[in-house]
Amino acid sequence: MTDLRLRDSLVTEGYMEEGPALTQDAMAMEEGPALAQDAIAMAEEGHLASDDNTGAALAPSMEHADGIALAQSSDNTNIEPSTAVNFLVTPTRRSSSHLIRSSFIPEVEASLKPAVGMTFDTLADVEKFYKDYAHDHAGFSVRIGQHRKEDKEILTKYFYCSREGYRKNNDKKDDDQSGLKGKKRKTRNVMETRCGCQAHIYVTRGPDKKYKIASMVEQHNHGVVSPNHRHLLRSNRHVTDRVKGAAFLANEKIDSYVWLFKTFLEAMGGRAPHLIVTDECASMKAAIGQILPETTHRLCMWHIMEKVHENISPSLRADEDFWNKLHTCVWDSETIEEFESRWNSMIVEFQLVGNKWFGTRFLIRESWIPVYFIDIPLAGILRTTSRSESANSFFNRFIHQKLSFVEFWLRFDTALEYQRQEELKQDHKSLHTTPKLMTPWAMEKQCSMIYTHEIFDKFQKQIVASRDHCFIQGIIERDEIKLVTIGSTSKKERLVHFNKSGMIGRCTCKLFESHGIPC
Repeated sequence: MTDLRLRDSLVTEGYMEEGPALTQDAMAMEEGPALAQDAIAMAEEGHLASDDNTGAALAPSMEHADGIALAQSSDNTNIEPSTAVNFLVTPTRRSSSHLIRSSFIPEVEASLKPAVGMTFDTLADVEKFYKDYAHDHAGFSVRIGQHRKEDKEILTKYFYCSREGYRKNNDKKDDDQSGLKGKKRKTRNVMETRCGCQAHIYVTRGPDKKYKIASMVEQHNHGVVSPNHRHLLRSNRHVTDRVKGAAFLANEKIDSYVWLFKTFLEAMGGRAPHLIVTDECASMKAAIGQILPETTHRLCMWHIMEKVHENISPSLRADEDFWNKLHTCVWDSETIEEFESRWNSMIVEFQLVGNKWFGTRFLIRESWIPVYFIDIPLAGILRTTSRSESANSFFNRFIHQKLSFVEFWLRFDTALEYQRQEELKQDHKSLHTTPKLMTPWAMEKQCSMIYTHEIFDKFQKQIVASRDHCFIQGIIERDEIKLVTIGSTSKKERLVHFNKSGMIGRCTCKLFESHGIPC
């Protein structure tokens, strides 16, 4: 049954071609034994049901290990697969003889395991050691056990696997109170987390006031969780420094941003980013200057360009020529002289000379106009608005301003998981498909193998444009340096500086420096 569902899933996702359909009789023969067989194997692995409290796998009772017979009734009529699954995966309260299976010892290096005779300065050290062993290496949750005191000093203490013992059966108590005030008391359907596991360590306090492991049991009677689920263990749930650093700010004052960037640096091991992009927040700018003095700070073009509508007349908002010239000036200028010339012409042509907002934006032009920092790696993320627009549009599908903090956090986490899943799909596509080449050049073929499809598509547009619209105007060679003047059908000239010994080329358009894509 598991194989059938996996096959159907692969067919649906397009990873597998659909084969001939199974006949009803064949499916009945395949589903019955396979279903029970898979379920038994999963029960032995401890994967049939999850533990709400610890994330550890429950070991359901296999009292009816001959569950294969349950897949069919006495008259050979097939029971629905869901019926069989529900029977096999529903754990019931039974004696320890039904729950305990063969002992299980986690595969952990000997140097990382607890051992009789180990000594610790404090109980806090004992707890940290045992939890580190359980969470990071073995894969089970820890429960702090009972202790014995004398003169307010703890002399002995237990640290258990969280699945030690059994919970008290309160069914009778619930039945006794079912008639109170004529209403039947509702009982919660709580999953059983205890299975009588004996794994533990027991420490005693010696004359030197240190704690020593006096006895221990390493074996568990249940499976442990896989590494990618260990963060779900109940005793391993805690707020990390990185999460604390991502907390919401109570206000937007300088001190709040100073705290935020200090926390960010701490979470990143003291390593500051090369480039940081923000909106026009004065408090944030001041805090960056204090805490991240070596980081290049630039303003988000998307936020600035979004405010253009608010600062022009209605007639200008509908003027297509204005928007074309503004976009060309801001995004397509390749030299400072070119930008300033275009800006001044645009201001005069559209009668914006007295516009205070445009005047202020020109004064801070070095912080948001790409040509002023085009040689900074990743500056390309500031050059167009598509990245900011798509990010805002994406997150707006999941969150809005009226959400509570908890709901916001859950939705934000869901959005990130969705993004990661989409990235995995694109990675899979890049690994298993090959883009169509447009030129016979070796460079295009090489890049098709090292770039993802999305990046290769951008590179391919450049290489096709070079073939169709660019031509060599002149070549000058000086020792190891080769200077090539490139003309184009757009009547723009660019100079390529090529170092023959280092095999490094640079173009005055600086597309590679800012976007990481050769022009």
